[in-house]
Amino acid sequence: MRFKVKKALYPHGTNNDSWQPMNLIVDDDIPCTEINRHLVLLQISKEKPLTTSVYYLCIYLNYLDEHGLEVMDVKMSDIQDFLQELYIDSLPYAGKGAPCSYSAIQDYIEVLSKLYDNLSLRGYKMDESLYTRSQLMMLAPTKGHKKAHVLDAKGKIHTSYIPATLIEDMRQYLID
Repeated sequence: MRFKVKKALYPHGTNNDSWQPMNLIVDDDIPCTEINRHLVLLQISKEKPLTTSVYYLCIYLNYLDEHGLEVMDVKMSDIQDFLQELYIDSLPYAGKGAPCSYSAIQDYIEVLSKLYDNLSLRGYKMDESLYTRSQLMMLAPTKGHKKAHVLDAKGKIHTSYIPATLIEDMRQYLID
């Protein structure tokens, strides 16, 4: 498996004087920056590091890698195929290799929804099948209405909504 979960101590606070234990995803020991930005935002105010949702994302990333897909190029049908395989056939690296329960599938849906919502708000252009109609109207500019959109015509963020800058190289914070 290409993607793995590793523990890290993440600095934060006014002068990076506090250290928060977190679970992050690494790709052959190199942190996956955009995925981990999302995970840092989810874990920064938690007392304990997230476990289940991080492992669900790791399983999803390994599934995409196994099928030659990238996170940003996924279509809704790819996500449906992933969930169907988990629910009906199972994956050897997901859980105990047995099909997932319906409640676990719902948890996967929630985790993936949060990931793609976060990526779209950070300015990444996804396949249109991943957006609802109202999200498309808000995010993507049209010829007639260009106000109140988060993305400009080139697909880049043009509002002041950008989360605080997170460190680019998280390798130094990984715990062996």
